[in-house]
Order: sequence, then structure tokens, then C-alpha cells
Amino acid sequence: MRKKWIDTGKGIAILLVILAHVNKHFSFAYGIHLVMFFLLSGYTLKQKELNREYAAGKFRRLMTPYFFTCAAILLMDIVNSAVFSRDIRTLRISEIVSGDLIRSFFASGSIQKFGSIDLGGRIGAIWFLPALFFGHLILQALLRFTRDLGKLGAATAIIAMAGYVSARYLWLPFSVQSGMFASFFLWMGYAIRERGLLERVRWPHYLIAQGLMIAGALLGYSNVAFVTAKASDLLLSTVVGLSGCLLMYGISVLLKKGRLLSGLGQISLTVLCTHLFSLETMGAYYTHLLNRIGLQGEVRLWAATALQILFALGTAVLLEGLLRVLLPVNRRMLQLAKARRQQAGGGMEAVWIDAGILALLALMLHMGADPWLSKCIRSCCAVSFVFLAGYRYEKERPLACLGRDAARYLLPYALAAVAQLLIPALRAGTPRGWLLGMTGADQLLTETPAVGVPGLLLPLFLICALYRGLDLLLPRPEYRAVAVICLSASGRLLGHYGYWLPWSLDIACFGLVFFWLGTLCRQYHLLRKLRDNAWMYFALTPVWAYMIRAKDLQITQRIYLTYGMTVLGAMAGALAVYQLAAYILRAMPVTAAAFGWIGRAALPLLVVHTLFSQPLQRALSVHMDAEKLPYFLSLLGIQLLAAVLIAAALRLLTRRRASSQQTNKPTNKE
Repeated sequence: MRKKWIDTGKGIAILLVILAHVNKHFSFAYGIHLVMFFLLSGYTLKQKELNREYAAGKFRRLMTPYFFTCAAILLMDIVNSAVFSRDIRTLRISEIVSGDLIRSFFASGSIQKFGSIDLGGRIGAIWFLPALFFGHLILQALLRFTRDLGKLGAATAIIAMAGYVSARYLWLPFSVQSGMFASFFLWMGYAIRERGLLERVRWPHYLIAQGLMIAGALLGYSNVAFVTAKASDLLLSTVVGLSGCLLMYGISVLLKKGRLLSGLGQISLTVLCTHLFSLETMGAYYTHLLNRIGLQGEVRLWAATALQILFALGTAVLLEGLLRVLLPVNRRMLQLAKARRQQAGGGMEAVWIDAGILALLALMLHMGADPWLSKCIRSCCAVSFVFLAGYRYEKERPLACLGRDAARYLLPYALAAVAQLLIPALRAGTPRGWLLGMTGADQLLTETPAVGVPGLLLPLFLICALYRGLDLLLPRPEYRAVAVICLSASGRLLGHYGYWLPWSLDIACFGLVFFWLGTLCRQYHLLRKLRDNAWMYFALTPVWAYMIRAKDLQITQRIYLTYGMTVLGAMAGALAVYQLAAYILRAMPVTAAAFGWIGRAALPLLVVHTLFSQPLQRALSVHMDAEKLPYFLSLLGIQLLAAVLIAAALRLLTRRRASSQQTNKPTNKE
């Protein structure tokens, strides 16, 4: 049974978190509030089997609020750019998105340097959530080997010291070292419960604790900085922090019947998220308000403190109320969507959502984006489309499948070529250029103009054709794997040394490995396992980030890293984006439906963008500033709407044709 004083203790601790962040008079709380949170988390911890269900559950519990908070900050940063800087240029917005995505990925609360990487920003107090995730995993992993509290304490102390020492040399993403440092305090909370120490506390202990805490605050030892895995003094600061927590325990027991603090403790996670949002995005509004009122000095400080507290608590209560109303509705919508998918026999919804996300990213890339954001998109976008094509691969009659692939990829390419050759307003390229389908040239065919975006349809067709041929000629999977890797490495070498072939055959050979990996994921149900193990985000994204940092992967320009790093990094990015698609399918039915429609319209979107992007830009630029966000959103929205309508019409025609064929099919009469 949950003890009531725990919620009261969390309520006091979250108030101290806010006060320490916004009021200099409460700086002593840095040595107490998070110590209290980690102790309480260890106190309530129960030993469970450390398996994928446990890790996935902890990831959902802790990282979902983290990601939503980061997304809210990103959106508010865009609003603030429009309100205060009057800057709604598309480039500026993409710079904000890029910067916020980078700092959200690294999840560093304070440190901004990761080796040679300087972020220029930190994510703030929400680092606590990934750190708590890793702290729980560490303690649960140790509990698998021993229940002896002494051995557990020694092991967590060693791990905490490893985090402390390593943080002085190199700071890792995801606040891993903060989690290592916190594992010792989680153990202390666990040990306090197991030993029943709180039941032995008497009033002299509170007096001693009060003296130690006051002395520590005056002498500068009340500072345990989990955010940087550091403390003023490892021994004395820990003693002072524990003394403060003992006093907070006493206060919590006295006030345990009070509803205000206990209610606040029950929503302490939401309060933490709203407080970070306020801390990162609302400061300019508070400053403007206080300037209008004309407050100065200490009065201004306490007024700002009150505003921070009121916003964090009020917004948290409002969010909790909205969630109570909206979550049942959302669950009902998810049930209906799942029933429709089962009735339609659809098992590819997450794939279509993934394709929709990628199509939207590709469109943003071609319409202009921040250089770093462009690098992120290029690093996985084209590869992901090939991977998803492989995932949808079905081993059927080769000729029939080849005809279907030609209709899927070559027909849109031919339509784009005919339109741009014959319609004066759309005219681009030459017959020779469209026939050879060059996406660029280096050593070969240098006089042939590139056909641009539609040229990517040709290697997609060739990849499908090549793999079908290998599947037919090499039925044994190990032989087929060797052939795929050899062809892929050969394609990379051809592109690297400048032998860019017609129809981007060298790209098709290189991309064959991603198609093959897609078929393997389908065969062994790897994407389903990835959906069930959301914590794999922590394994995938560092590999992806390293590739982005190392080099700008541009497949159309044949700019690659080493072969193995290119394949691993691009696949890590593709799978990370798929994880996002899987979450949207599982938790956001309206968003899932929207991205699913866009995903099914990906090829029509490519054709629409190729044919009508330039005329649309000319038409819109007459009425809008081409550098501003409304222009970009209008251009994007018109193209998406047109593509979705075309895709819906094509699907309707296909269904009617299939229905007509089924009706006209002769039946045997007895």
C-alpha cells in the first residue's frame, strides 16, 4: 500500500526544484530536492525481472513526457520568434527546429560540450527523466545478481564514482553519467525501506539533521549537482543532502493528511515538465509583465518566483484535467482504428505512417531548410524509402511483379518527362537527359543534364528488379546475401570514383543492401520487435548522430562514409524514424491517419512537386513573401492536398476495377 507521506514529500521536493531554479535565496535546495526525488524513487522501487517489457515500460513512463515537453518547447520557440523577434522566415524557423532537435537528442541539462561538439544550448531540468531511466536500469540489473544490501551499495558506489570521474573528461548523451551518479542514491532509498530505518527515527535525529543542513548550507556543502554528476564534496554534500531529506520526511509525515501537497506530489512529473517549459520559453513574458507593473529589486524577484510557481502548477493541473477527459476518447478512437485495420486486413499501417513522415521531410528538404536539419534528413530519407520498399517485398511471379514495379515507378517518371518536355510552362530538361535519367554526372556523360528529383524513381525500379533477379537465381539466402553485399559495395565504389551510370545504376547497386535489409526485417518480424522495445532509441540514435556528424550523406551526389558506417548509420536513422511512426500509430490516431494518407500519396507527391512546384512558387510569390513561413506552409499544403486527392482517386479506381473483375469472373454452375 502506498504511504501517504511519499506524495507529500514529492510535493515539497518539486516546489523546492522550482524555487531553486528561479530564486537565488533557495540555492541551498540544490543539495536536497533531487536527492529527495532519487531517494523516494529508490524507496518505492520493487525488484522486477529486467527484460524488454520492463525497459519498454520505463521508457514509456519517463521518456514520453520528455519528448512531449521537448516538442512543446520547440513550438513555443517558434511562437516566440514570431512574437518578439518578428522573424518568421522559413530559414529561421528551420534553424530553431534544428537547434531544439539537437539539444533534445543529447538530453543534457547543463553541459553543452560533447568532446569536439558544442551544442550551444542545453535541454534544462528535464534531463532528470532519462537519468532516472538509466538509474533504474542499473539498480534492477544489480538486483539480478544479489539482494545483499552491502554488495549492492558497493556496486552502486563504484558505478556512481565511474560516472563522477568520467564526467570530468567526457560528457555522454542522454545524461547517462547523471543516471550512474544517481544509482547510489536510488540504492540508499531502497536500503532505507528494506532496513526499516524510517521507523527508527526519533526527534533527536531531526535536531541533528537540522544542524547539519544549516551548517552545510552556510559552508557551501549543500549542492549535489546530479545534472553534471558532481558535488561540492562527495562525502559532506551527501551527508547534508540526506539531512535535508530527513527533515523533509518529518515535515511530510506531519502534513501527510493535507491534500494540497500530496496532490501536488501525485502530479510532480507533470509539474516538472510544465516548469521546464516555463523556464525555457516564458521568461520574456514574465519580464514584460513585471516591467509594465514597474517592480524592482527583491519585490520583483519574489513576484517572478510567484509567476513561475503559478504557471507551473496551474498548467500542470489544467493538463491533468484535459488528459482525464481526452485519454478515454483517444483510447476509443484507437480501438476503432484497430478494428478497421483488422477488418481491412491491413498490417502495414506503421510503414505507411513512416512513409508519410519521410515524404514530408523530403518535401521540406527540397523546399529549403537549415543546413544541419538538411543533413539529418538526407542521412536517412532516401535510404528509408528503399528499406520500406524492401519491407513490402512479396515473392510472386517475376514478370507480373516486374510489370507492377514498372507501373509504380516508371510510369510516374514517364509522365513527368512527357509533361516537362511538352508543356511550355513546365519545360525542363532534354529528351536525351530524360532518356538517360541522370541524377548528376562526374566522369561519364558529363554533357547530359540532370533530371532532378524524378530521377530517384529509376534506381528504385532497378533495385526491385535486381533483387527479384537475385531472389530467382539464388534461392539460398546466404548466397543471396553475399551477392547483395558485393553489388552494393561495387555500387559505392563506382559512385565514389565518379562513374555515375545512366538510370543511376550505381546508386541502385549500392541501395540494394537496404532493400535486402528490409526483406530481412519482414521475414524475422524485426520491426515488430523494435516497436515493442522503444528503449532501443538509446542504441540507434548515437550511431545515426555519429554518421551525421562525420559526413553529409548525399546519395544523389554519391557522397558516402566508409561502406559499413554508411549502412549502419543510415539504417539507424531509418529505424529511429520508424520508431516515431510506430508510436504515432499506437497513441495518436488522428495524426496516424493524416500521415498514413500522406504515405500512400508519396509517389504522386513526388510527381506533383516536380511538375508544379515552380509554377506554384511563382504564383504564390506574387502575394506572399517567399522567405516567410506562410509562403512555405501554403506551398507545402497545396502540394500535399493535390497528392492526397490523386492518391485517393487512384485507389478508388483500383478498387472499382478489382470489383468489376471479380463480378465478371465466370462461376461454375452445378
